[in-house]
Amino acid sequence: MWNLLRSDVYRFLHTRSTQIVTLLYVLMIILLVSTSGVVSNTAYASFDASTDSLSDFLIFFPKSLVFLFLVLLAHVLLVSEEYQSGYAKNLYPYVQNKWKLAASRLLSFVFIWGLFAFISILYSTCWLGFVCDRWGTLSASYLVYLFAQFLYALLLAGTATLLVHLIRGRILPVLFVLLQPCGVFWGLQVMLMQHFSLDYGRYLPYMLSGVLPMQWANEPYLQLFLIVGVSLLLAYIGNVLVLKKKDL
Repeated sequence: MWNLLRSDVYRFLHTRSTQIVTLLYVLMIILLVSTSGVVSNTAYASFDASTDSLSDFLIFFPKSLVFLFLVLLAHVLLVSEEYQSGYAKNLYPYVQNKWKLAASRLLSFVFIWGLFAFISILYSTCWLGFVCDRWGTLSASYLVYLFAQFLYALLLAGTATLLVHLIRGRILPVLFVLLQPCGVFWGLQVMLMQHFSLDYGRYLPYMLSGVLPMQWANEPYLQLFLIVGVSLLLAYIGNVLVLKKKDL
């Protein structure tokens, strides 16, 4: 599994499409953090580059549409590139342990998410902290909050990976990546709930990831961990079953 992960990291660092996405994210972070007057909003978080502090940005970035879209896009391009280049034909049939293969794909997303998060934290610290002296404050609970945001992104990555393996292409997974962080699928579910007079909105992972408090609160966090944990396990099993049945 670790050899597969090292291979994924090497391909990520040497693939033109993932290099371009990473460079684009660096440019977006520079624009977002360094340009006075730039205001970015999501459904549940906002950041104003002209007035907000480093701690405000650190709360904002894991739910930023730019961050979610580009980090997931980089992962989809990495996995789908295997089919575009024919690398999958030389890998999947000869890896007997599909559980490790599927796990390595999730670990590759952990690497990409961590890299993009490091870029965000490093640049925002240098600019907002050291240059602008706008530090702000963060509690220890921020780490739990950040971990919850990471788990939600990991669930999206597992689902996108499953789509890549199912269709052996990138169009549908990229469409999923484009629409999901914007809350399109969440909005459709809300419309269906209203139409059928159902009320389970507070159990939707997207909504839970958006309303998580900075300070620990049992109900929203435990619900998110439970729902995302079960959903991620199902996505992981789905990836394994698809890989086991593939005749590449």
